[in-house]
Amino acid sequence: MESLSRMDSLLDLRALEELHMMLGADLLEIVEQLTQQLPEQRRALNGAIETGDLAAVGAIAHSIKGGAGNLGGRMLSMKAAQLERAALGADLEASVALSAELAELVPSTILALQSFFAARSGA
Repeated sequence: MESLSRMDSLLDLRALEELHMMLGADLLEIVEQLTQQLPEQRRALNGAIETGDLAAVGAIAHSIKGGAGNLGGRMLSMKAAQLERAALGADLEASVALSAELAELVPSTILALQSFFAARSGA
């Protein structure tokens, strides 16, 4: 299970708590959708980086930024925002580096979200 300090660096715990209070079990379903989409988005991002398609990189980064940001994935959303800006600025070198950093955040963000819900379900 993710440590609380690691979860706090990856997630906006206060926002997640508020969403959890408002949405209850529905939030878990929404987060599960996100955690299923993130690996697919990461693969699509890798493909766009490999082909140098910065328009696609920007669009995928924008989607990740919104999805993660809306569900408390603070660090992932911030990294996706940086990647989106680099792609929009046609900076392939920065996009490659930021894409690699974002790819590393995906599994740890998924694990942190799973840990958040496991702690609330008593599992």
